[in-house]
Amino acid sequence: MRIARWNHAGTTGEGFVIDDGVVPFPDGFTVADVLSVGLGTASELHARADPHRATPLSAVTLLAPLVPASIRDFAVFEEHVEGMSADENGNPRVGAAWYEAPTFYFTNPHQVFGAGRRIRPLTTERLDFELEVAVVVGGVEGRSGRTWMSRQPRSMCSATSS
Repeated sequence: MRIARWNHAGTTGEGFVIDDGVVPFPDGFTVADVLSVGLGTASELHARADPHRATPLSAVTLLAPLVPASIRDFAVFEEHVEGMSADENGNPRVGAAWYEAPTFYFTNPHQVFGAGRRIRPLTTERLDFELEVAVVVGGVEGRSGRTWMSRQPRSMCSATSS
């Protein structure tokens, strides 16, 4: 099951990618609605989606699959932290506290782009441009999703994106 947002003729649509087309969610659901109700309901909606209402993928511009209110970017790879914390001579300085609780920061949710979007970064020798991978936490019946235990994440994951 693939969930998408798209622009077609100046209108934003939200729904499923089925075969070579996009099909609106039944009952006026949005991506945010589908993620909040969980995978069970998403599967039911997918089964009810009308492929006869499909717009060809070739006729739409795909947008980012969701519009996040916020984005947490975790620094979980030691080598990445070393690169971020290096001094002017290139010597890494990873603090001891990082090994106890890897850090994160809130990044800009307004810089999330859809498939095929051409990104033109400024020419620079000092900035690091990265591709990020997202894990989308969605509704799971009986769980709030506020606290994850190490054995739970797969059951809480509604989608991934890169």
